[in-house]
Amino acid sequence: MRLTVIRGWIDFAGRASAVLAAVGWGMSIAGLMVSSQTAFELLNGMGAGDLAYNPMVDYWLRMTAFAFTAIGVQFLVVAIWWRRFSSWAWAGAIFQLIGGIILLTTANKLALTSGNYQADVLFCLSTGLLMLTSLIVGHWIDRLSLAKKDKRSAHMSRE
Repeated sequence: MRLTVIRGWIDFAGRASAVLAAVGWGMSIAGLMVSSQTAFELLNGMGAGDLAYNPMVDYWLRMTAFAFTAIGVQFLVVAIWWRRFSSWAWAGAIFQLIGGIILLTTANKLALTSGNYQADVLFCLSTGLLMLTSLIVGHWIDRLSLAKKDKRSAHMSRE
């Protein structure tokens, strides 16, 4: 009985990290909804400096916003159906960790002084680590549960 309670809390932690990832990536839907002028004002506010309007950059912004929103939807699916889409959760956790490492090394290489990138790095590494930890611990709890069931079955068959 204890293992099922612990497993429930572990699943909750994994789902919570997937929800955070879904919100973090999914907020990019704003890039699809706002006008070009507002989108460029947002980019300027995020540290892009004085970015003049450029149709190609506008196109790339919308393309990126769509891709990021799709990633957010995938994390939402993982959060809702945690065990059914556990393979997506594994992939998502690894994706977040690799993304965080890439962002951190790129920011250091570019000698970025603005703190904007730090939130992205923290977001990727923390959600990825929590999700991965939940998956690993959940996997071991499942193995322990099966081992206990096997021992009980073997004990009952001897009687």
